[in-house]
Amino acid sequence: MAWRDYLIMLLHIAAEIEHALMVEYLYAAYSLGGDDLTPEQEKLVLKWRDIILSVAREEMGHLLTVQNVLCLLGGPITFEREDIPFDNAFYPFPFRLEPLTLRSISFYIFAEMPAPQELAKMKPGKVGSRLYEFAHEDQQKIIKQVEGLVKANKAHAVGEIYEWIIKIIGNREWIADSDFRAENYCYQACWDDWGRGYAHAPTGPSGLQQKLHSDKSHLIIERMATRTEAVAALKEIAGQGEAPHLLPRERSDYSHFDRFVVVFQGLERVKGWKPTRPVPLNPTTFAAGYPRGSTEITHAASKHWASLFNIRYRMLLTYLAHSFRLARTAPGEAPGVRGATMHKVFGEMYNLKTIAGILVRMPLDKSEDENRAGPPFEMPYSVDLPAGEADSWRLHKDIIASSNAVCKTLLREQRKFAKVTPCEGPDYLKTLQSLDRQSVEWIDRILTNDRLSRRSGI
Repeated sequence: MAWRDYLIMLLHIAAEIEHALMVEYLYAAYSLGGDDLTPEQEKLVLKWRDIILSVAREEMGHLLTVQNVLCLLGGPITFEREDIPFDNAFYPFPFRLEPLTLRSISFYIFAEMPAPQELAKMKPGKVGSRLYEFAHEDQQKIIKQVEGLVKANKAHAVGEIYEWIIKIIGNREWIADSDFRAENYCYQACWDDWGRGYAHAPTGPSGLQQKLHSDKSHLIIERMATRTEAVAALKEIAGQGEAPHLLPRERSDYSHFDRFVVVFQGLERVKGWKPTRPVPLNPTTFAAGYPRGSTEITHAASKHWASLFNIRYRMLLTYLAHSFRLARTAPGEAPGVRGATMHKVFGEMYNLKTIAGILVRMPLDKSEDENRAGPPFEMPYSVDLPAGEADSWRLHKDIIASSNAVCKTLLREQRKFAKVTPCEGPDYLKTLQSLDRQSVEWIDRILTNDRLSRRSGI
């Protein structure tokens, strides 16, 4: 392969890994909670949930920054997941949706873990004491557990792929200056679009520096127009997540690795109670032919809600992909199609969170046991947009129509499903339908304006 082509392939692998990790972290976070927790237990569980959700949001920032690098190189963006087999040389472990346990957090730590030689440098101190304890007590135990599943020659921390990407993109003999497409800058994701909601409160008028909250997201979304900016952005996201040794020492306690170690050490102290709901391993809506190790959701009501979740997940991914086709022409520009599309992306993030919160309280099957359903995060047959702009908007309308069909079924059967559906379910469905009608009207206006523009030759 030519070096540029190989680099784009590695960036696709990195994007798919970030996407997979983000979804796994979200599922683990959604699994936390329960009706039988004491106030003290609930407080602790909410803290762990906030930590994991903060990391999942940052993974979204990593995913978007990788897309920006692809834009800069003139390569196709990707929001696929698991297209390349998990035993590819850079995948850390098989994709698994599972509730938060010591086992699952061990795998997340492994994915985000610095190289063993970096961990060996850990010394007890104010910032790194818990990491020092981990390096000397738990590191080898976790490595053996992961290698036992994926075999030693296939277990890789994700930081490895970033170190290789950074090496390639920084080499002027392999990647020429002419390979960088600065004119694509306007299509890249921007912190102004994504990061404001996760920014820290400003420092007070006293001038004293406010301490960063360790559970709050530190979203990194970098735009770039040069090789130097691309390398800096990749080091930044790798340092925050999968290669924390690249971070300055004073910021190392904000890495994903560090935060997951906090959760791991907390879970080790749990005795006599469960911090998670009984959600399944790899939930699926498929009645047959689903992958080995999956758990079918068979209760009719839960299956409809899980299908709705999958549709809204697809909607999120298609709006997200579409946002990279729409140029941001100037800072502070008046809201237009791009701004409205970004608004749809944030709306779908809220919808996924809401539907997941409903699913984890609904039955997995018709039995009377305590097993609950869960958000399946099943990938659609494709997340590619049509070549034509008008056809892309028609695709959005098709997905909305699919969602509306499921909402109608659930509302028509709400009496039948009333005993198993959380009380907020029907009202949420009606609100979702109302918002979708507004979306269809908005898309129709876009399509009408497009037709008028083509007729007038504009």
